[in-house]
Amino acid sequence: MVKAYPKEIKKVSSIICDYWVEKGNLEAIEKYNMRPFNIAVQTLERTFIDKVFALCDYYLSNEMFGYSRHIYDLYKLYPNIKIDDDFKKLIVSVREDRKKHSSCISAKDEYNISELLKKIVNEKYYYEDYIDVTQRVLFDDVDYDQAKRHYKE
Repeated sequence: MVKAYPKEIKKVSSIICDYWVEKGNLEAIEKYNMRPFNIAVQTLERTFIDKVFALCDYYLSNEMFGYSRHIYDLYKLYPNIKIDDDFKKLIVSVREDRKKHSSCISAKDEYNISELLKKIVNEKYYYEDYIDVTQRVLFDDVDYDQAKRHYKE
C-alpha cells in the first residue's frame, strides 16, 4: 500500500447538520452530536499525481476498461493544482514511494511519464471506456477531447 501524504485538515459536516444550521436548530445539533469535525485528508496535489501514475500503470498493464474516470478527475483537479517547485518535489517523492510496489509499474526509472501520457492521448487509449462508461455518469457534459486538454501541460 502506498502511503497517503501530504495531508491537510478539512472540516466535515453532514447534510443533516447543514440543514439544522440553515433552519437555526442548533439544539438538535448538540442533542444528536452532529457537530462538524476535522479530518486529515490527502492533498489534491497528491491525488492528482496518483491519478496520473494510475493511468500510466493501467496503460502499461493493458487495462483500458474501467479507468477512464481518472481522465475526468484530472480534468476537474487540474485548475486547483499549482505546478511549482513544491509540486515537482512531490512528484519525485511519490515516484520513489511508488517504486516499492509491484503494481506501480510506471514509477520505475525506465518509464517517462510525459511520454506515456502522450501515447495515452495520441492513441486515445481510454476513449472507448470514457464514452461508454465515464461520460454517461457525469453531471456535467465533459466530452473526451475536453477532458484531455491539460495533458500536454
